[in-house]
Amino acid sequence: MSLDLLIGGQMVAAEGGRTYERVDPVTGEVATTAAAASVADALKAVAAAEAAFHDWSVTGPETRRTVLVKAAEIMEARSGAFIEAMVTNSFREQYTDAVGLYLHDQEMAGLDIVTDGDAHFDSDVGGQSWT
Repeated sequence: MSLDLLIGGQMVAAEGGRTYERVDPVTGEVATTAAAASVADALKAVAAAEAAFHDWSVTGPETRRTVLVKAAEIMEARSGAFIEAMVTNSFREQYTDAVGLYLHDQEMAGLDIVTDGDAHFDSDVGGQSWT
């Protein structure tokens, strides 16, 4: 599996094409190869985040919730792939533990709050008043 950097909504290789390998400690085989970000790559990512900040900061709460719910739905739909990436062939018997870890991390990240249809907010933010 090869992983690039996500900068400004685009998947890009690291500056100079630098990569690093993550080795499975049990088999000694390369499990993934990932882009090795440089300081210049980090500065590009910061600049892209700064550029996106203004639009996000003026987005009303209802639109933000819609975007976050969609992101949560995508993550949930891909949960099997996330778990597969965390568990190498050497550790298939620990699959259940990985599922529990993923679900715990998802809960800790607050995704259950974002997707909870019973959540209610009383707010007048960005000109949108909603409950």
